[in-house]
Amino acid sequence: MASKKTAKPQAEISIESAEAMLAIDGRTDAFCPLAQWSPLDDDRVARLEALAKHASSRQDDRWRIVAARAWLDVTQLQTRSPSKAHTNATAALEAMSDTGIEHLRWRAHADAVLARASHNGRKCYLAAVERYRAVLAKDAADLSARVMAAMCLRLAATSARYTKRWAKEGAPLVTQSLELLGPAPEEDARVLLERGLALESIDRSDEALPILERALELSQARAWAGLDPSSMDLAWKAVPMIHERAGRKEQAFAWWRKHIEAAPARAYDAVTTLAKHLQSASDWAAIVALIDGLPREVPSGSELARLLATAKVNSGDRAGAKAVIEWWLTDVESAWRDDWWMFYLLGLCERSLDDKPAAARAFDRAMELTPDNPTVFPILVWNLFELGEHARCADLCGRAMPLRSNDKNVLHTFAAALHALGQHDEAKPLLRRAHALGDQESAGDLQRWYGETP
Repeated sequence: MASKKTAKPQAEISIESAEAMLAIDGRTDAFCPLAQWSPLDDDRVARLEALAKHASSRQDDRWRIVAARAWLDVTQLQTRSPSKAHTNATAALEAMSDTGIEHLRWRAHADAVLARASHNGRKCYLAAVERYRAVLAKDAADLSARVMAAMCLRLAATSARYTKRWAKEGAPLVTQSLELLGPAPEEDARVLLERGLALESIDRSDEALPILERALELSQARAWAGLDPSSMDLAWKAVPMIHERAGRKEQAFAWWRKHIEAAPARAYDAVTTLAKHLQSASDWAAIVALIDGLPREVPSGSELARLLATAKVNSGDRAGAKAVIEWWLTDVESAWRDDWWMFYLLGLCERSLDDKPAAARAFDRAMELTPDNPTVFPILVWNLFELGEHARCADLCGRAMPLRSNDKNVLHTFAAALHALGQHDEAKPLLRRAHALGDQESAGDLQRWYGETP
Protein backbone atom coordinates (compact mmCIF):
# COMPACT_ATOMS: atom_id res chain seq x y z
CA MET A 1 0.00 0.00 0.00
CA ALA A 2 1.31 3.44 -0.86
CA SER A 3 2.86 5.42 1.93
CA LYS A 4 1.10 8.41 3.47
CA LYS A 5 4.37 10.29 3.26
CA THR A 6 4.49 13.44 1.16
CA ALA A 7 7.55 14.81 -0.53
CA LYS A 8 6.74 18.27 -1.83
CA PRO A 9 9.01 19.27 -4.71
CA GLN A 10 10.64 22.63 -4.55
CA ALA A 11 8.43 25.39 -5.98
CA GLU A 12 11.18 26.57 -8.29
CA ILE A 13 11.74 23.17 -9.93
CA SER A 14 12.24 23.63 -13.66
CA ILE A 15 10.46 21.74 -16.39
CA GLU A 16 13.83 20.43 -17.56
CA SER A 17 14.58 19.04 -14.09
CA ALA A 18 11.15 17.43 -13.87
CA GLU A 19 11.54 15.82 -17.29
CA ALA A 20 15.00 14.54 -16.36
CA MET A 21 13.59 12.96 -13.17
CA LEU A 22 11.12 11.00 -15.30
CA ALA A 23 13.42 10.22 -18.25
CA ILE A 24 11.42 12.49 -20.58
CA ASP A 25 14.22 13.94 -22.64
CA GLY A 26 13.11 13.62 -26.24
CA ARG A 27 15.33 10.63 -26.98
CA THR A 28 12.70 8.16 -28.14
CA ASP A 29 15.20 5.29 -28.26
CA ALA A 30 15.92 5.73 -24.55
CA PHE A 31 12.33 5.77 -23.37
CA CYS A 32 9.96 2.97 -22.39
CA PRO A 33 6.63 3.71 -20.66
CA LEU A 34 6.88 0.41 -18.77
CA ALA A 35 10.40 0.96 -17.45
CA GLN A 36 9.15 1.79 -13.95
CA TRP A 37 7.62 -1.66 -13.40
CA SER A 38 9.30 -2.72 -10.16
CA PRO A 39 8.52 -3.61 -6.53
CA LEU A 40 6.62 -1.07 -4.45
CA ASP A 41 8.76 1.70 -3.00
CA ASP A 42 6.75 3.91 -0.64
CA ASP A 43 9.23 6.80 -0.68
CA ARG A 44 9.41 6.76 -4.45
CA VAL A 45 5.62 6.73 -4.77
CA ALA A 46 5.39 9.69 -2.39
CA ARG A 47 7.93 11.67 -4.45
CA LEU A 48 6.14 10.86 -7.70
CA GLU A 49 2.74 11.80 -6.30
CA ALA A 50 4.08 15.11 -5.05
CA LEU A 51 5.69 15.83 -8.43
CA ALA A 52 2.49 14.86 -10.26
CA LYS A 53 0.38 17.18 -8.13
CA HIS A 54 2.87 20.01 -8.61
CA ALA A 55 2.93 19.47 -12.40
CA SER A 56 -0.88 19.29 -12.56
CA SER A 57 -1.09 22.78 -11.12
CA ARG A 58 0.83 24.24 -14.08
CA GLN A 59 -1.07 25.31 -17.20
CA ASP A 60 1.35 24.06 -19.82
CA ASP A 61 1.37 20.94 -22.01
CA ARG A 62 4.95 20.02 -21.12
CA TRP A 63 3.97 20.07 -17.46
CA ARG A 64 0.84 18.05 -18.21
CA ILE A 65 3.01 15.37 -19.80
CA VAL A 66 5.20 15.41 -16.67
CA ALA A 67 2.06 14.97 -14.55
CA ALA A 68 0.83 12.11 -16.74
CA ARG A 69 4.22 10.38 -16.72
CA ALA A 70 4.48 10.67 -12.93
CA TRP A 71 0.97 9.28 -12.43
CA LEU A 72 1.72 6.43 -14.85
CA ASP A 73 4.81 5.55 -12.84
CA VAL A 74 2.69 5.54 -9.68
CA THR A 75 0.21 3.25 -11.49
CA GLN A 76 2.99 0.75 -12.08
CA LEU A 77 4.56 1.01 -8.64
CA GLN A 78 1.35 0.67 -6.65
CA THR A 79 0.07 -2.81 -5.84
CA ARG A 80 -3.32 -1.60 -4.63
CA SER A 81 -5.82 0.59 -6.50
CA PRO A 82 -3.55 1.56 -9.42
CA SER A 83 -6.61 2.71 -11.39
CA LYS A 84 -6.90 5.96 -9.41
CA ALA A 85 -3.40 7.03 -10.41
CA HIS A 86 -4.11 6.01 -14.00
CA THR A 87 -7.31 8.11 -13.99
CA ASN A 88 -5.23 11.09 -12.85
CA ALA A 89 -2.77 10.46 -15.70
CA THR A 90 -5.60 10.33 -18.23
CA ALA A 91 -7.07 13.57 -16.85
CA ALA A 92 -3.72 15.31 -17.29
CA LEU A 93 -3.54 14.17 -20.92
CA GLU A 94 -7.13 15.21 -21.64
CA ALA A 95 -6.28 18.70 -20.40
CA MET A 96 -3.61 19.14 -23.08
CA SER A 97 -4.35 21.94 -25.52
CA ASP A 98 -2.34 20.30 -28.30
CA THR A 99 -4.01 17.00 -29.25
CA GLY A 100 -1.55 16.12 -31.98
CA ILE A 101 0.98 13.30 -32.20
CA GLU A 102 2.50 13.87 -28.75
CA HIS A 103 -0.94 13.59 -27.20
CA LEU A 104 -1.63 10.40 -29.17
CA ARG A 105 1.73 8.95 -28.15
CA TRP A 106 1.07 9.51 -24.44
CA ARG A 107 -2.49 8.17 -24.64
CA ALA A 108 -1.00 5.00 -26.14
CA HIS A 109 1.56 4.84 -23.34
CA ALA A 110 -1.24 5.23 -20.80
CA ASP A 111 -3.17 2.31 -22.29
CA ALA A 112 -0.03 0.14 -22.24
CA VAL A 113 0.59 0.94 -18.58
CA LEU A 114 -3.05 0.24 -17.67
CA ALA A 115 -2.83 -3.11 -19.48
CA ARG A 116 0.19 -4.11 -17.39
CA ALA A 117 -1.63 -3.20 -14.17
CA SER A 118 -5.07 -4.49 -15.22
CA HIS A 119 -6.84 -7.81 -14.80
CA ASN A 120 -8.23 -7.30 -18.31
CA GLY A 121 -4.87 -6.87 -19.97
CA ARG A 122 -5.75 -8.24 -23.40
CA LYS A 123 -8.42 -5.61 -24.04
CA CYS A 124 -6.20 -2.77 -22.83
CA TYR A 125 -3.19 -3.97 -24.81
CA LEU A 126 -5.25 -4.08 -28.00
CA ALA A 127 -6.54 -0.56 -27.28
CA ALA A 128 -2.93 0.57 -26.89
CA VAL A 129 -2.05 -1.06 -30.23
CA GLU A 130 -4.68 1.03 -32.02
CA ARG A 131 -3.35 4.23 -30.47
CA TYR A 132 0.23 3.33 -31.44
CA ARG A 133 -0.97 2.64 -34.98
CA ALA A 134 -2.49 6.12 -35.00
CA VAL A 135 0.90 7.51 -33.99
CA LEU A 136 2.59 5.54 -36.78
CA ALA A 137 0.04 6.84 -39.30
CA LYS A 138 1.34 10.33 -38.53
CA ASP A 139 5.00 9.38 -38.13
CA ALA A 140 6.00 6.06 -39.69
CA ALA A 141 9.60 6.60 -38.51
CA ASP A 142 8.63 6.48 -34.81
CA LEU A 143 10.48 3.27 -33.98
CA SER A 144 9.57 3.46 -30.28
CA ALA A 145 5.83 3.45 -31.13
CA ARG A 146 6.39 0.56 -33.54
CA VAL A 147 8.20 -1.51 -30.91
CA MET A 148 5.57 -0.72 -28.27
CA ALA A 149 2.74 -1.70 -30.64
CA ALA A 150 4.50 -4.99 -31.43
CA MET A 151 5.07 -5.63 -27.73
CA CYS A 152 1.41 -4.96 -26.90
CA LEU A 153 0.31 -7.39 -29.62
CA ARG A 154 2.58 -10.09 -28.20
CA LEU A 155 1.41 -9.46 -24.65
CA ALA A 156 -2.25 -9.48 -25.72
CA ALA A 157 -1.62 -12.90 -27.23
CA THR A 158 -0.25 -14.38 -24.01
CA SER A 159 -3.72 -14.73 -22.44
CA ALA A 160 -4.42 -17.48 -24.99
CA ARG A 161 -1.08 -19.26 -24.59
CA TYR A 162 -1.35 -22.96 -23.73
CA THR A 163 -5.11 -22.93 -24.40
CA LYS A 164 -7.30 -24.13 -27.24
CA ARG A 165 -7.73 -20.47 -28.23
CA TRP A 166 -4.05 -20.02 -29.11
CA ALA A 167 -4.30 -20.88 -32.81
CA LYS A 168 -7.24 -18.53 -33.31
CA GLU A 169 -6.63 -15.72 -30.81
CA GLY A 170 -2.95 -15.86 -29.87
CA ALA A 171 -0.67 -16.83 -32.72
CA PRO A 172 -2.26 -14.40 -35.23
CA LEU A 173 -1.47 -11.48 -32.91
CA VAL A 174 2.16 -12.58 -32.72
CA THR A 175 2.28 -12.76 -36.51
CA GLN A 176 0.93 -9.21 -36.65
CA SER A 177 3.64 -8.20 -34.19
CA LEU A 178 6.37 -9.58 -36.44
CA GLU A 179 4.86 -7.92 -39.51
CA LEU A 180 4.66 -4.60 -37.69
CA LEU A 181 8.32 -4.74 -36.69
CA GLY A 182 9.36 -5.26 -40.29
CA PRO A 183 13.05 -5.68 -41.17
CA ALA A 184 15.01 -5.42 -37.96
CA PRO A 185 17.86 -2.91 -37.64
CA GLU A 186 20.70 -5.27 -36.89
CA GLU A 187 22.00 -3.36 -33.89
CA ASP A 188 18.77 -2.10 -32.29
CA ALA A 189 18.29 -3.92 -28.98
CA ARG A 190 14.62 -2.95 -28.72
CA VAL A 191 13.63 -4.42 -32.07
CA LEU A 192 15.82 -7.50 -31.66
CA LEU A 193 14.41 -8.13 -28.19
CA GLU A 194 10.80 -7.91 -29.33
CA ARG A 195 11.37 -9.91 -32.52
CA GLY A 196 13.17 -12.66 -30.62
CA LEU A 197 10.44 -12.94 -27.96
CA ALA A 198 7.74 -13.04 -30.62
CA LEU A 199 9.51 -15.83 -32.52
CA GLU A 200 10.09 -17.80 -29.33
CA SER A 201 6.40 -17.53 -28.40
CA ILE A 202 5.37 -19.25 -31.64
CA ASP A 203 7.95 -22.03 -31.19
CA ARG A 204 10.49 -20.71 -33.69
CA SER A 205 13.24 -21.04 -31.11
CA ASP A 206 16.08 -21.70 -33.55
CA GLU A 207 15.41 -18.34 -35.20
CA ALA A 208 14.81 -16.60 -31.88
CA LEU A 209 18.02 -17.72 -30.15
CA PRO A 210 20.70 -15.68 -32.01
CA ILE A 211 18.40 -12.65 -32.06
CA LEU A 212 17.79 -12.77 -28.31
CA GLU A 213 21.46 -13.41 -27.55
CA ARG A 214 22.42 -10.32 -29.56
CA ALA A 215 19.66 -8.26 -27.94
CA LEU A 216 20.93 -9.17 -24.47
CA GLU A 217 24.50 -8.30 -25.42
CA LEU A 218 23.41 -4.91 -26.79
CA SER A 219 21.17 -4.21 -23.80
CA GLN A 220 24.16 -4.13 -21.48
CA ALA A 221 25.81 -1.35 -23.49
CA ARG A 222 22.71 0.83 -23.17
CA ALA A 223 22.10 -0.16 -19.52
CA TRP A 224 18.58 -1.30 -20.42
CA ALA A 225 17.55 2.24 -21.44
CA GLY A 226 14.28 2.17 -23.36
CA LEU A 227 13.81 -1.55 -22.66
CA ASP A 228 10.91 -3.09 -20.76
CA PRO A 229 12.38 -4.87 -17.71
CA SER A 230 9.74 -7.63 -17.87
CA SER A 231 10.64 -8.34 -21.51
CA MET A 232 14.30 -8.41 -20.54
CA ASP A 233 13.49 -10.93 -17.82
CA LEU A 234 11.70 -13.10 -20.38
CA ALA A 235 14.70 -12.96 -22.70
CA TRP A 236 17.14 -13.85 -19.92
CA LYS A 237 14.97 -16.90 -19.16
CA ALA A 238 14.30 -17.86 -22.78
CA VAL A 239 17.93 -18.04 -23.96
CA PRO A 240 19.18 -20.63 -21.43
CA MET A 241 15.92 -22.60 -21.74
CA ILE A 242 16.33 -22.85 -25.52
CA HIS A 243 19.88 -24.10 -25.03
CA GLU A 244 18.69 -26.58 -22.43
CA ARG A 245 15.90 -27.95 -24.61
CA ALA A 246 18.51 -28.56 -27.29
CA GLY A 247 20.67 -30.49 -24.83
CA ARG A 248 23.31 -27.75 -24.51
CA LYS A 249 23.45 -27.61 -20.72
CA GLU A 250 26.83 -25.93 -20.51
CA GLN A 251 25.61 -23.05 -22.67
CA ALA A 252 22.46 -22.84 -20.56
CA PHE A 253 24.51 -22.65 -17.37
CA ALA A 254 26.72 -19.97 -18.94
CA TRP A 255 23.71 -17.80 -19.78
CA TRP A 256 22.19 -18.17 -16.33
CA ARG A 257 25.49 -17.01 -14.88
CA LYS A 258 25.56 -14.07 -17.32
CA HIS A 259 22.10 -13.08 -16.08
CA ILE A 260 23.29 -13.15 -12.47
CA GLU A 261 26.29 -10.99 -13.34
CA ALA A 262 24.40 -8.57 -15.59
CA ALA A 263 21.27 -8.00 -13.51
CA PRO A 264 21.75 -9.41 -10.01
CA ALA A 265 18.73 -7.58 -8.57
CA ARG A 266 16.48 -9.37 -11.09
CA ALA A 267 18.29 -12.71 -11.21
CA TYR A 268 16.44 -14.65 -8.51
CA ASP A 269 14.82 -17.00 -11.05
CA ALA A 270 18.14 -17.58 -12.78
CA VAL A 271 19.82 -18.51 -9.51
CA THR A 272 17.07 -20.88 -8.43
CA THR A 273 16.85 -22.52 -11.85
CA LEU A 274 20.59 -23.08 -12.02
CA ALA A 275 20.67 -24.35 -8.43
CA LYS A 276 17.86 -26.83 -9.14
CA HIS A 277 19.77 -28.19 -12.13
CA LEU A 278 22.84 -28.62 -9.96
CA GLN A 279 20.65 -30.31 -7.34
CA SER A 280 19.38 -32.82 -9.91
CA ALA A 281 23.03 -33.77 -10.47
CA SER A 282 23.66 -33.88 -6.69
CA ASP A 283 26.39 -31.28 -7.15
CA TRP A 284 26.03 -29.92 -3.63
CA ALA A 285 29.38 -28.15 -3.53
CA ALA A 286 28.50 -26.19 -6.68
CA ILE A 287 25.17 -25.09 -5.18
CA VAL A 288 26.89 -23.87 -2.02
CA ALA A 289 29.50 -21.99 -4.07
CA LEU A 290 26.79 -20.47 -6.31
CA ILE A 291 24.45 -19.20 -3.58
CA ASP A 292 27.03 -18.29 -0.96
CA GLY A 293 28.89 -16.29 -3.60
CA LEU A 294 25.92 -14.31 -4.90
CA PRO A 295 26.17 -10.53 -5.19
CA ARG A 296 24.39 -8.72 -2.38
CA GLU A 297 21.84 -7.34 -4.87
CA VAL A 298 20.31 -10.75 -5.53
CA PRO A 299 17.12 -10.95 -3.46
CA SER A 300 17.13 -13.62 -0.79
CA GLY A 301 14.11 -15.81 -0.26
CA SER A 302 12.67 -19.07 0.96
CA GLU A 303 13.47 -21.11 -2.14
CA LEU A 304 17.14 -20.13 -2.18
CA ALA A 305 17.36 -20.81 1.56
CA ARG A 306 15.82 -24.24 0.96
CA LEU A 307 18.31 -25.07 -1.79
CA LEU A 308 21.29 -23.81 0.20
CA ALA A 309 20.32 -25.62 3.40
CA THR A 310 19.77 -28.85 1.48
CA ALA A 311 23.14 -28.53 -0.22
CA LYS A 312 24.94 -27.82 3.05
CA VAL A 313 23.31 -30.81 4.76
CA ASN A 314 24.27 -33.11 1.91
CA SER A 315 27.82 -31.76 1.76
CA GLY A 316 28.29 -32.39 5.48
CA ASP A 317 28.16 -28.79 6.72
CA ARG A 318 25.37 -29.29 9.26
CA ALA A 319 26.32 -26.24 11.32
CA GLY A 320 26.23 -24.08 8.22
CA ALA A 321 22.88 -25.54 7.23
CA LYS A 322 21.49 -24.81 10.70
CA ALA A 323 22.61 -21.17 10.38
CA VAL A 324 20.78 -20.85 7.05
CA ILE A 325 17.60 -22.35 8.52
CA GLU A 326 17.74 -20.10 11.57
CA TRP A 327 18.04 -17.09 9.24
CA TRP A 328 15.08 -18.44 7.28
CA LEU A 329 13.00 -18.78 10.44
CA THR A 330 13.58 -15.16 11.45
CA ASP A 331 13.86 -13.22 8.19
CA VAL A 332 11.53 -14.69 5.58
CA GLU A 333 7.85 -13.82 5.39
CA SER A 334 5.71 -15.80 7.81
CA ALA A 335 3.74 -17.31 4.94
CA TRP A 336 6.86 -19.20 3.90
CA ARG A 337 7.68 -20.60 7.34
CA ASP A 338 5.44 -23.63 6.99
CA ASP A 339 7.91 -25.63 4.93
CA TRP A 340 8.17 -29.11 6.44
CA TRP A 341 11.41 -29.80 4.56
CA MET A 342 13.25 -27.02 6.36
CA PHE A 343 12.19 -28.36 9.76
CA TYR A 344 13.20 -31.85 8.67
CA LEU A 345 16.64 -30.54 7.69
CA LEU A 346 16.86 -28.66 10.98
CA GLY A 347 16.16 -31.91 12.81
CA LEU A 348 18.96 -33.66 10.91
CA CYS A 349 21.32 -30.80 11.78
CA GLU A 350 20.42 -30.93 15.46
CA ARG A 351 20.98 -34.69 15.55
CA SER A 352 24.39 -34.37 13.96
CA LEU A 353 25.22 -31.63 16.48
CA ASP A 354 24.15 -34.04 19.25
CA ASP A 355 21.07 -32.12 20.35
CA LYS A 356 18.40 -34.80 20.07
CA PRO A 357 15.76 -32.88 22.12
CA ALA A 358 16.02 -29.97 19.65
CA ALA A 359 15.88 -32.49 16.80
CA ALA A 360 12.67 -33.94 18.25
CA ARG A 361 11.06 -30.50 18.32
CA ALA A 362 12.03 -29.87 14.70
CA PHE A 363 10.76 -33.27 13.54
CA ASP A 364 7.52 -32.74 15.48
CA ARG A 365 6.99 -29.43 13.69
CA ALA A 366 7.66 -31.06 10.31
CA MET A 367 5.06 -33.73 11.10
CA GLU A 368 2.55 -31.11 12.20
CA LEU A 369 2.89 -29.49 8.79
CA THR A 370 2.63 -32.78 6.87
CA PRO A 371 0.97 -35.54 8.93
CA ASP A 372 1.97 -39.07 7.88
CA ASN A 373 5.01 -37.77 6.01
CA PRO A 374 6.96 -40.89 4.95
CA THR A 375 10.29 -39.04 4.99
CA VAL A 376 10.05 -37.49 8.43
CA PHE A 377 8.24 -40.19 10.42
CA PRO A 378 10.98 -42.88 10.49
CA ILE A 379 13.65 -40.46 11.77
CA LEU A 380 11.20 -38.86 14.20
CA VAL A 381 10.40 -42.14 15.97
CA TRP A 382 14.02 -43.34 15.92
CA ASN A 383 15.12 -40.05 17.47
CA LEU A 384 12.49 -40.56 20.21
CA PHE A 385 13.80 -44.07 20.80
CA GLU A 386 17.34 -42.78 21.19
CA LEU A 387 16.08 -40.15 23.64
CA GLY A 388 14.61 -42.97 25.75
CA GLU A 389 11.02 -41.91 25.06
CA HIS A 390 10.09 -45.51 24.39
CA ALA A 391 6.42 -45.23 25.31
CA ARG A 392 5.77 -42.31 22.96
CA CYS A 393 7.84 -43.95 20.24
CA ALA A 394 5.82 -47.18 20.52
CA ASP A 395 2.54 -45.28 20.63
CA LEU A 396 3.31 -43.33 17.46
CA CYS A 397 4.51 -46.44 15.64
CA GLY A 398 1.48 -48.42 16.69
CA ARG A 399 -0.94 -45.77 15.47
CA ALA A 400 1.00 -45.53 12.20
CA MET A 401 0.89 -49.26 11.41
CA PRO A 402 -2.14 -49.09 9.07
CA LEU A 403 -0.01 -46.89 6.80
CA ARG A 404 3.46 -48.20 7.59
CA SER A 405 3.12 -51.96 7.88
CA ASN A 406 5.63 -52.32 5.01
CA ASP A 407 8.15 -49.74 6.25
CA LYS A 408 11.08 -51.80 7.49
CA ASN A 409 12.64 -48.90 9.41
CA VAL A 410 9.46 -48.10 11.30
CA LEU A 411 8.84 -51.79 12.02
CA HIS A 412 12.34 -52.14 13.44
CA THR A 413 11.98 -49.01 15.57
CA PHE A 414 8.55 -50.18 16.82
CA ALA A 415 10.02 -53.55 17.78
CA ALA A 416 12.96 -51.92 19.59
CA ALA A 417 10.60 -49.64 21.57
CA LEU A 418 8.31 -52.52 22.56
CA HIS A 419 11.31 -54.62 23.60
CA ALA A 420 12.61 -51.74 25.73
CA LEU A 421 9.17 -51.55 27.38
CA GLY A 422 9.32 -55.30 28.18
CA GLN A 423 6.78 -56.32 25.53
CA HIS A 424 9.05 -58.99 24.08
CA ASP A 425 6.38 -61.20 22.53
CA GLU A 426 4.90 -58.26 20.64
CA ALA A 427 8.32 -57.12 19.40
CA LYS A 428 9.43 -60.46 17.90
CA PRO A 429 7.01 -60.71 14.91
CA LEU A 430 7.76 -57.09 14.04
CA LEU A 431 11.48 -57.88 13.83
CA ARG A 432 10.75 -60.87 11.63
CA ARG A 433 8.60 -58.70 9.35
CA ALA A 434 11.28 -55.98 9.16
CA HIS A 435 13.93 -58.57 8.29
CA ALA A 436 11.72 -60.06 5.58
CA LEU A 437 11.46 -56.59 4.07
CA GLY A 438 15.25 -56.28 3.94
CA ASP A 439 16.24 -54.70 7.27
CA GLN A 440 19.56 -56.34 8.12
CA GLU A 441 19.79 -54.88 11.62
CA SER A 442 16.69 -56.83 12.61
CA ALA A 443 18.62 -60.07 12.13
CA GLY A 444 21.13 -59.00 14.79
CA ASP A 445 18.36 -58.08 17.25
CA LEU A 446 16.58 -61.38 16.68
CA GLN A 447 19.86 -63.18 17.45
CA ARG A 448 20.69 -61.06 20.53
CA TRP A 449 17.23 -60.90 22.06
CA TYR A 450 15.70 -64.24 21.08
CA GLY A 451 18.61 -66.47 20.04
CA GLU A 452 16.93 -66.78 16.65
CA THR A 453 18.86 -66.87 13.41
CA PRO A 454 16.68 -65.74 10.52
